[in-house]
Amino acid sequence: KQVVLLMGVAEGWALAIQDTIDLYESNKLRQATELLNDIEIQVEQYFEHTPHIETADELQQLTIICHHLNNDPIINFVREARIKLQQMLQQRSQETSAAPSELAGNLKATVIALRDLIAKAHEHYSSDQIHSAANCLLEAEKKAAAAYTAGSDVVDLDALLEVMQQLNADPILVKIKNEAHEIADVMSNFTGTDGWIAEKDTGPIRVFYKREQSLDTITLRLEGTIDVPLFNILSLVYESDLYSKWIPFCKHSKRIAKLARSRQIISQLFSLPPPVSNRELCLWGYGIDALQTHDAIMIVGRSCDEDGADSFMGHALPPKGKNVRMSCKYLGFHLTPLSPSRTHLKIISNLDMHLKFIPVSMINFFTRKLASTLFKKLKKLATNFEGSIYQQRIAETPEFYGYLSDKLKSYFHERTKVPNSDVTSP
Repeated sequence: KQVVLLMGVAEGWALAIQDTIDLYESNKLRQATELLNDIEIQVEQYFEHTPHIETADELQQLTIICHHLNNDPIINFVREARIKLQQMLQQRSQETSAAPSELAGNLKATVIALRDLIAKAHEHYSSDQIHSAANCLLEAEKKAAAAYTAGSDVVDLDALLEVMQQLNADPILVKIKNEAHEIADVMSNFTGTDGWIAEKDTGPIRVFYKREQSLDTITLRLEGTIDVPLFNILSLVYESDLYSKWIPFCKHSKRIAKLARSRQIISQLFSLPPPVSNRELCLWGYGIDALQTHDAIMIVGRSCDEDGADSFMGHALPPKGKNVRMSCKYLGFHLTPLSPSRTHLKIISNLDMHLKFIPVSMINFFTRKLASTLFKKLKKLATNFEGSIYQQRIAETPEFYGYLSDKLKSYFHERTKVPNSDVTSP
């Protein structure tokens, strides 16, 4: 109140709103709900006893205050928490069947279970098991919502609200949600049938395409079963600075940053036939261990320089020069190990090469033909690593390749225990 008197009504409320947000971010939700209640009472009393607004500036300031009170997501969450707390406390005062120690124990067990699920989500995410992480997160959100609406465990609501805040604001949990949605969007293209046209539907390699009218591009989907170990295919993808050895027209590639074991930012330079000038592409990609949930290893990627960005996740991207920067809406690999030496491979991509002066039909035809070439080069290179630079890289990077080898050995070992499994024993 002293702040309000000294600095003016609107300025005082602005500071109080910021204090409410600060309390929320410090996990002091009960204090935040009390302060918000005081603010709203003062706002209501002000408008009741103020017949008119003196100045346009004051009107503008009060409009901003009201906007924050009604639209700020943190303020709305605190208000909802306050209302729920009041309901719970009222119900608690009327209850006689449950002792306070029993109620406290129930809430304590719920909070412990929630924190355990959050810890498991973090653990799965660090192991690239994003589907499992997302499942833990979904279960935690359901438990938190159920506890929040139960209306009985009210001995220490702050502990529950603190966990709920973590579910909404923890950077890793936010990444899990976003990446789970991204993976689902990309992988859904492997199962749908609407709009797909067969370019090549015979032999070991099948190529399909779908016109994306809104993007003026096509999406390509390649499928095939090849007698190549999944380990070797993943080695080709992981060694991003060697893409020129198997990606058609890739003249040079570089790993800009390795953010985690299976997360990279890369750049590529493509030398295309005349009269087309060189193209370049900046990609962000990550691997997903879905062996336990989908019997597959997945890889998802996309352009990381949207809207002309010169950096991504704190890492500088190559400056734009005379080469045209291509755009990749999405890129996906779905790799299913059928045996230690046999893999079912599916690749999908939507790439805009920004060739404005060449008919779209010609670009799409050219791209579809390139898809078959890529598949054949990948198979040829991955068939045998003996004496190659890939064999050298595998020996030089035991942290990643040892982890990958152990993961696949464990998967095949478990699969051979399953009756009627079609997986060949190692």
